[in-house]
Amino acid sequence: MFPFLHFPQEILIDILSNIDAISLVRCASTSKKLYSTLRNSSQLRCITEMHLDGIEEVIVSNDHASILEKILCHRSAWRFLHWTSYHCIPMSHLCKAYELVGGVFSQTGDHVLQTVQLPTRTRATYTSDELVFAFVVRDFAMDPTQDVIALLEDDDTPLFVTAIRVIRIHIRTISNNINHPLARPNPLEFEIAPDLLHGNGMHSATLQIVCDLISVYITRNSRARVLIWQWTEGRLLYDSGDGLMSSLPHDTSDFALLGQNSFLVTRTRDSGSIALYKLHLYPISNPLHVATFHLPDIKPNSRLIALRTHAGPIEANPLPDSYFKREDKNRIHVFTLSYTSFTSPGATLSRMTALGMYVHQNVFVSHLEDCAEKNQEVVDVKWDDWGPNYTRLMRDRSPSHWLRYAHGQRIICSTNTNTVEILDFSLSACSEIEFLSNYHDGLSSGSNSGGTSSESSSRQTLSLPPHPSLPGPLPNHGIRQQLDLMQPSIFNVCSSSVFSVNVETRLPCRLTTKGLPTAYYAYMLYEDGIIGVKVR
Repeated sequence: MFPFLHFPQEILIDILSNIDAISLVRCASTSKKLYSTLRNSSQLRCITEMHLDGIEEVIVSNDHASILEKILCHRSAWRFLHWTSYHCIPMSHLCKAYELVGGVFSQTGDHVLQTVQLPTRTRATYTSDELVFAFVVRDFAMDPTQDVIALLEDDDTPLFVTAIRVIRIHIRTISNNINHPLARPNPLEFEIAPDLLHGNGMHSATLQIVCDLISVYITRNSRARVLIWQWTEGRLLYDSGDGLMSSLPHDTSDFALLGQNSFLVTRTRDSGSIALYKLHLYPISNPLHVATFHLPDIKPNSRLIALRTHAGPIEANPLPDSYFKREDKNRIHVFTLSYTSFTSPGATLSRMTALGMYVHQNVFVSHLEDCAEKNQEVVDVKWDDWGPNYTRLMRDRSPSHWLRYAHGQRIICSTNTNTVEILDFSLSACSEIEFLSNYHDGLSSGSNSGGTSSESSSRQTLSLPPHPSLPGPLPNHGIRQQLDLMQPSIFNVCSSSVFSVNVETRLPCRLTTKGLPTAYYAYMLYEDGIIGVKVR
């Protein structure tokens, strides 16, 4: 038998290029020659570096050196927050609802939707356009990679306790504002039956698009309702029901689609939990409750009053002229935990505590992949079995009014109006952190640092320090700091803690802080840049 290591270098590379990144790294760790082959081959390094960044190749190219350079330049730019340009984009209408997906920012004010194609690595400037509708828009969701926008019509039906309200979701194209040719029927419709307490009104309604699914999450005071359609076929896959007939738990706090066949629901009962469901598309049947992930136990005088979730958008197709696409399973989910604690039993005064919990989507996906049997029992995942190693719990850093602060594995937040913080949970950041902590402990890289605990109807301006790459001509405003969170974030049991036990979480990440030359009201994030919002 011919020894494997005696193959010529080019044959070794051809063989190794057919295995996945994890297997490739394991293989390279078995001998110096294989390690050297991996380090010196741009083709093999592309495989491992894309895995570290949670991306996949879109345009297949044999110019592996060029692809590798693009990956490393993009990573370096985000690590050091180097801007290459700055744009100030005026928004001409009041903001009633907004969305940021696929490098496109859109906002609506009643009948008009303004869309802005943002600068990217391959597009140096921005373009703006307006769409006009014959109805008032209450909320909308979009996916520019499918040229689709779903608009929830805000009808002017008075609030009645006897009449049924009919709600319409219009599915149109972004490019030319016509009914989307793949949508059947169009618009989608559903009814809200009245009751004596709430009439036929809605407290809130939120749309979401994931590939060929459209969901609407409705709250009516203390009750929630979820509807999910396959919009290309007009099939209603799931309606949780309304009022007392709802199949959702009465303590439901939030909802989010995870992909084309799954969703999660957050609950506030007891110490709080995250319920994972799997959709059955053919034939249509009730979603399967796969698993429940429990949060840490809390003290008797504390109560979880809200458990909100947010993550970056899921794009069905690659962006035009893009070399890479984010892998959806590597998205970071941000859970905002809002607690109230009474100072003593029977007291009327309470103290509010807000915490942010960060979780990779693949934690949930792994349970979906293990779910093969339709009638299997719900997996009850206790906090100690998943929380300490697969989450990071910190004092809440998410903005209170504006979403789209998450994209892929990055989170943008701000401690004050002219300073931004980027939390990076990618393997590329974490693997570099581990390298620095092992070999350069105590150096100025910060590897020895430990963890720590729309306004509606407003006119705004988008100010973009966009598409970071290698250092550009703009001055490096402020002092940049990097804090590598490798040590656990610890919440000890004390008088100010809501938890009844010590809580440690260890999901590694890098925190980068940088000052900006001007102050902004809020921040958002997309693949190639940062948006600073100014409201006037």
